[in-house]
Amino acid sequence: MNATLDLTFFTEMDGERDEQRFSLPAAVSPVTGGVVVCYDEEIDNAVTHVTVTAVGETVEIARRGDCSVTFLLTPGTPRPCNYETPYGAIPMLLKNAKVENHLTVAGGTLCADYTLDMGGGSSLHTLTMKIRMDEQ
Repeated sequence: MNATLDLTFFTEMDGERDEQRFSLPAAVSPVTGGVVVCYDEEIDNAVTHVTVTAVGETVEIARRGDCSVTFLLTPGTPRPCNYETPYGAIPMLLKNAKVENHLTVAGGTLCADYTLDMGGGSSLHTLTMKIRMDEQ
């Protein structure tokens, strides 16, 4: 099903806060107990394919492009992951504080707060995703 995806990313690192907002076309499909949302981001002429699978309080975000990573967000469960770049992998530890999942194939919202630890530093992130179904 075709939808419009409104994304907001907040990032805070070393006292600096950054906000990014996107409105993108997306495809939404059901999966047992949840939904899958697929969309493409284009930043600096590089396209990244993103698949978000949201089932209850577990959210998997798979980003594939020049740089790739898979985040598995589960409240209270730290997860190691690697940010794969053309120059090698950057190891990270993903710590998830909160997931609020209200996504359905008819639309809805998803909010996730998490921390990324990498190379001795940390950054706080908030992802807010709102799905608006397109008229058929």
